[in-house]
Amino acid sequence: MDRLREELSCAICLEICFEPSTTPCGHSFCKKCLKCATTRCGRRCPKCRDLLGNGRSCTVNTVLWNTIQLLFPDEIAARRNASPETSATQAPVVCNNPDSGSRGNVRTDGSSARLRSVRSGILRRPLRAGRPAIVELSGEQEPGRAAAASQSEDAALALRLQREEMMGALRETQQRPERNTVYMARANLRAMASRAIQLRSRRRQC
Repeated sequence: MDRLREELSCAICLEICFEPSTTPCGHSFCKKCLKCATTRCGRRCPKCRDLLGNGRSCTVNTVLWNTIQLLFPDEIAARRNASPETSATQAPVVCNNPDSGSRGNVRTDGSSARLRSVRSGILRRPLRAGRPAIVELSGEQEPGRAAAASQSEDAALALRLQREEMMGALRETQQRPERNTVYMARANLRAMASRAIQLRSRRRQC
């Protein structure tokens, strides 16, 4: 479940993607976070720094959005009830310089504060039976582990299928010019062959 949460989290605000928007390179961010990042840092992916097209780069991925709402209803409700001022102050965008070639992760002030609180909690907790204390980041109980595991597997499968479908559509659009050129070449060869057959038939008649 933690791995699935990490895959469904926005790399800009480090929260579960709210109204996720998926880039052509396959990375998903919150719609508002992606708009803010492209406005301030240019039309590049905040994670891998690939160039984004001028098309539908900030539209909501409905399949991924429905999956997130089914898996994390409490967090989505909390994000909806949060004020715009709070969400704006928690996720300031830090831009990477595209000319320097740096491909580092996007970090925010909210993430550094969260890491400091986690570290302090680990240091304050005593050791039990020679094992280090574990800080529960989510704070959620696990009453039905089997149901949660099956639900997370279904969500991961849906996310994987959605990504494969999107990458297949991109490859198909890239292969269309090649298919058109092959089709034209075949048509030209057929026309030349038909002309040669007609010339031979005329010569035989003469």
